[in-house]
Amino acid sequence: MGVNLDAVFRKAEAVRNKEAQKQQHENEIPIVLLDNHPLFGKGLPFREPTQERLDQMAESIHRNGILNPLLVRRMGERYQILGGHTRKAAAAKIGYKELPCVVMDVDDDEAENIFVTDNLMQRPGLLPSEKAWAYRTKLEAMKRQAGRPPKQQSENSSQVGMNFQTLDILGVEVGASRNQIHRYIRLTYLNPDLLNLVDDGRLGLTIAVELSYLDDLTQSMLADYLEEHPKASVSQSIASQLRDLAEAGTVTALDIEQLFREPEQQRAPRVLKLQLKPIRKFFPASASPEQMTAIITAALERYYREEENNGHQ
Repeated sequence: MGVNLDAVFRKAEAVRNKEAQKQQHENEIPIVLLDNHPLFGKGLPFREPTQERLDQMAESIHRNGILNPLLVRRMGERYQILGGHTRKAAAAKIGYKELPCVVMDVDDDEAENIFVTDNLMQRPGLLPSEKAWAYRTKLEAMKRQAGRPPKQQSENSSQVGMNFQTLDILGVEVGASRNQIHRYIRLTYLNPDLLNLVDDGRLGLTIAVELSYLDDLTQSMLADYLEEHPKASVSQSIASQLRDLAEAGTVTALDIEQLFREPEQQRAPRVLKLQLKPIRKFFPASASPEQMTAIITAALERYYREEENNGHQ
């Protein structure tokens, strides 16, 4: 049964309108009363901004001021930042004491959803791991908001607790296709060391998705092998063979080593390139390269037959 995309877009728009209606007037709030969201700085889904990024933001604020207010919610006598952590850190660096904030009346799941969305939209150059965990975190928050807690599934479930309609709604909100989101979320089932290789560009996304279906032990052994062999590269063929081995039974470290050794042993056949000029004198001027090849082949076959016969005498 197909997904009604019109309904998906309407629902996504309704979500944004609902959040907009919860926004109250803009306040100038002292920085000392602004606390980071619990997910900020934990590595999942987003890493803390680099010093270079902070310096760039501080320079921008120094020149232009804070163009977009922070998104916050009240927590007792203090406020929790939902969007604008980097803006707060950069502004504090250059001496700001108060920041413009929009106070929102939202629950924990809505707060988490806003936190992830703001970072997805505002942060430049997100790493694959950051996108992966952001999509998964946002998807799970959306499900809780909709009253459909994620089903308990094994880590290697192909749908990882997702249904197509939820993926479509998420895709509309973040500007990505359902398949893109699904592939990125698969990365969250990778061994942390393998996920780091994706961030470093040593593992491609398609290959990493294939490896994400391997069990924890196999992934760990593969990560160990790649650490010991920094020049080794995981091809699509190796990833597919490794998955086939894992589905057939237990994979050993020797199996992994053999997969990487085999391509090195399968040398491509040598190609002999003949220069026509030295041998042209043995052929009539009208002979084509194809005719010359046929004559040379026949001559060589005759030569080796005679050699074989002489050897038996």
